[in-house]
Amino acid sequence: MLIRAGIGLFKGSKHRWLEGWLREKGLLLFVLSPESLIQTVMREPMDLMIFSDDFLGNDGESLVRKIAANKDAPIVSLLLKSDNIEAQARFLAAGCETVIPSSIADQHLKETIENLIQKRLEQQTVKSLAGFREPKIEDFASESEAARDLVKLARKVVSSSSSLLILGETGVGKERLALAIHREGSRGPFVPINCAALPENLLESELFGHEQGAFTGAVRARRGAFELAHKGTIFLDEVGDMPLHLQSKLLRVLQDKEFQKIGGEKRIHVDVRIMAATNHDLQKSVEAGRFRRDLFYRLSVVNIMIPPLRARPQDIPSLVRKLVNQLPPRYSQSQRHVDEKAMKSLVAYDWPGNVRELMNVLERAILLGNGSLIELEDLPTEMTRCQKKMACAEIAGAGQESLGIASELPSWKEARATCLEQFEKRYLEKLMQSCSGRVGLAATRAGITPRALH
Repeated sequence: MLIRAGIGLFKGSKHRWLEGWLREKGLLLFVLSPESLIQTVMREPMDLMIFSDDFLGNDGESLVRKIAANKDAPIVSLLLKSDNIEAQARFLAAGCETVIPSSIADQHLKETIENLIQKRLEQQTVKSLAGFREPKIEDFASESEAARDLVKLARKVVSSSSSLLILGETGVGKERLALAIHREGSRGPFVPINCAALPENLLESELFGHEQGAFTGAVRARRGAFELAHKGTIFLDEVGDMPLHLQSKLLRVLQDKEFQKIGGEKRIHVDVRIMAATNHDLQKSVEAGRFRRDLFYRLSVVNIMIPPLRARPQDIPSLVRKLVNQLPPRYSQSQRHVDEKAMKSLVAYDWPGNVRELMNVLERAILLGNGSLIELEDLPTEMTRCQKKMACAEIAGAGQESLGIASELPSWKEARATCLEQFEKRYLEKLMQSCSGRVGLAATRAGITPRALH
């Protein structure tokens, strides 16, 4: 899915490099001017907007309020010249998602913006798939045994109020599964919080709320996610990124079903089911001291692992057939199909971005293709390469007989390079396993230098 971003920075800003970096990441970028800001926002729907406070001028809070008041408001991030906590609080109250000190290191700024982009992509994914109906557990049913086990386990925990930990790589649909379990369990509100997208000093307020005057800039009391999710479900996405001191407070809520707002004296009782998700290996995080062991056990009363697409290629055809006809109706109302060559390429691809990436590819193919048939030519270049790799694999794995059935023979150079790459990968994997990951020993056994092995 294409992210449309607007950027407004003061001419002398040290962050002018952001324009080029956002374009390199594939965002459709609008460079804004203070004079036409509101008109551009009204004319061009945006997903993400990044401003510096000097760009917005003296009326900055009012402008942010007008942007946030739109029906499909973008995520707004503000670069603030000073570290003034009161100013931060005012802009957050006006509708900013994040307020970032402009003194922040470039790498940390990139990570913050990448988290915001990721959050918007997740919102778009849920919105696209929910275009016709609410998500259902049945959406995860497919051909593989792993998918069947996942659906069976998800149905067992629908009516439970126990904590649930959903594990899986980015893009596999962790929030969608959590929402499906919540919806079918007939509980109240579903309140999602992305623990990685919020700065540490804001996450506590987002979770637990604060009282008026609790800190400089707290001009009014605010309810947090736990209070808003009473009688419902709170979904903590990327819980593995939660700071340790907040993990302690979360553990207390899990144990006592009570919490205090920041600056508050009264304990608030809540009836909330906690679902959490992460793409981290929490066991390793526990061993490294980055995640509390007692909290891990509390959250993982039930664990559900969503396997990546590359581990269940047999599921891809049925998933593709579902998705091509579930994309929003603005593209076409007609029934859509995928031809044989295109489907083979989709099955052969590794899908590092999982279901989210698959949705992006299908959306692109429908937009760029002709009619209701998706063909190989409508897919990105890396998908086309998969067709050639499959032919190479046939030649490498099945001997001379396969030469007669390979659908599209690659060139000699391509076939030889692919076979060599596959051999090297298998050899090095087994070599490193036999040496327990010790590079020096592995290099000695292979008869090459450690540098060559790297």
